Amino acid sequence: MAGMFDERRLRLMKPTAILLNVGRGNSVVTDDLVRVLQSGHLRAACLDVMDPEPLPPEHPLWTAPRAYLTPHISGGFRAGVNYGRVLDVVLGNLERVLKGEPPIHAVDRKLGY
Repeated sequence: MAGMFDERRLRLMKPTAILLNVGRGNSVVTDDLVRVLQSGHLRAACLDVMDPEPLPPEHPLWTAPRAYLTPHISGGFRAGVNYGRVLDVVLGNLERVLKGEPPIHAVDRKLGY
């Protein structure tokens, strides 16, 4: 459903919650999510899909605190081979972040990758 996660719903989530969207980019109101992250309400937002997509280089979501963006390329070629590897990295990084440790394979925002 488009716009399901607007500012009101995002603020109903616990401040320790992590929003994970790998479904439809337009289910989250992107500008509302940026405001909520900037306010410090959510622990993090991990997004494989965004609205708009592709996200323009100047969009504030790129620099929003605790926003983790991944390219929308999770399926398709060799998905079965890579699924286990990707899952291991995602779960390992989630454990690291919850322990206050930096994730592996972190994106250097200055380098752009």
